[in-house]
Amino acid sequence: MATIERSLGTTLGIQFTQTVLTDYANKLLSVIAALREASDTDVRRCVRSREAVTENIYEACDELQLALQQLIEKDERGKNRQFLKCLRNARKKLADALKYW
Repeated sequence: MATIERSLGTTLGIQFTQTVLTDYANKLLSVIAALREASDTDVRRCVRSREAVTENIYEACDELQLALQQLIEKDERGKNRQFLKCLRNARKKLADALKYW
């Protein structure tokens, strides 16, 4: 998750592809699944708030899906201001989630 947050913050938005963003969203959903399946004891060892982390990751995934929609509908023309805003919002949500880690 930290690697994805760092990538979103240090890579030019125009370099992201459908494949990369889909991979990021799937990896984040895997983190959510692992958090949901883990015992309360295990989660308390790693994160301060399962709910806060999960909610922020869901919101980051939503933003990545909106960015993906831009690419799917408009191809390279989809890499516009709205696309970049979605990437920035996803990064912010992941940064918020990491605060609870």
